[in-house]
Amino acid sequence: MKYMRKDFVTNGDDFIVLEPDDWTEEEYGAFLKIFGLKEAERIVINEYKLEVMASEFTEEDWTKALEHLNFFIVEYAAAGWAGQFGLQGVLLPLKKRYDAGERTKSLYDAIMECN
Repeated sequence: MKYMRKDFVTNGDDFIVLEPDDWTEEEYGAFLKIFGLKEAERIVINEYKLEVMASEFTEEDWTKALEHLNFFIVEYAAAGWAGQFGLQGVLLPLKKRYDAGERTKSLYDAIMECN
């Protein structure tokens, strides 16, 4: 079977977390070839842009990022209806990505840019 890029990006969500452990050797090899990778532990396709999970950040960095994000979630929620735009449009989608296990540079940067 010949695989194409669209075969790995089909559910239409904002992002898809792909776990190579669940794939056959043929599917994994096809995926790596299509996306030009040698090997990957966990891959995120975010808005159809491939990102290999960020390894430059430590668990301590991610803990600080989560604390930063949670601080602003509480602040925006306390602001009442005026805070709902930022809460629903920016902060909660970032939290959803974090909770789903995404640990990419773009997510880290987006969280740390919140204010």
